[in-house]
Amino acid sequence: MLPVSAVIIASNAAETLSLCLQSLRGRVREIVIVINDCTDDTRKIAENFGARVIEHPWEGFGEQRNFAASQAKEAWLLCIDTDEEVTPELCASAEAFFESPLCEQTTACFVKRINRQFGRWCSVDRRLFLVKKAAVHWEGAVHERACFQGQTQVLKGYLRHYTEKNVLHALEKNVRYARTRAADYAKKYSQRGLMIKCIMHPGLNFFSFYLRKRLFLKGFAGFYVSVMQAFFCFLKYLLALELKRKDG
Repeated sequence: MLPVSAVIIASNAAETLSLCLQSLRGRVREIVIVINDCTDDTRKIAENFGARVIEHPWEGFGEQRNFAASQAKEAWLLCIDTDEEVTPELCASAEAFFESPLCEQTTACFVKRINRQFGRWCSVDRRLFLVKKAAVHWEGAVHERACFQGQTQVLKGYLRHYTEKNVLHALEKNVRYARTRAADYAKKYSQRGLMIKCIMHPGLNFFSFYLRKRLFLKGFAGFYVSVMQAFFCFLKYLLALELKRKDG
């Protein structure tokens, strides 16, 4: 087993949790799942896989992850979400890391995460996967950032991310996350600044994904992902502008 505590935060995640936990079963020393406001079988599924389940009120993504990390017994954390799956190749790469001299010199390991969108494995991003518990804390209410210092490594293999159930689910996630981001942006930028960002950034965001990240090679799914990214970018600044005008 990997000498790690897998730490997960979850709320009404019954649809995806089993696949995530199945990929961890027999591969990690412990699984810690912090749940909040669950009305489905999330707790039952987690307990069936032998996870240690802790109920904790929602405090935002960053604080929730900090609390989950504080409950872990191992010195290393394996960071994963309920809609992600560890591949055998990635697990083998993690095993090799812990058996190598690099382990003592390293604070965190990153991995490539491949996202399933519009029924196809599409975009790839970089994801924190392993980190020393004593060295890290998270900041941010949504799309939280892991803060740490020290050397990092990149493991071989992919973390599979089942990003969305369907288009409506993707849109609902975008709206939910945009609302959270908007409150911060309304405090940070002026009305003029938000208007400029509404006009300029969505188009730049689209071309960044479609051309720079070469999603045009993924056919219509790549176009879809690029449009969704532009929409999210537009929406968060638009909602921030609306908040700014109300406050003014």
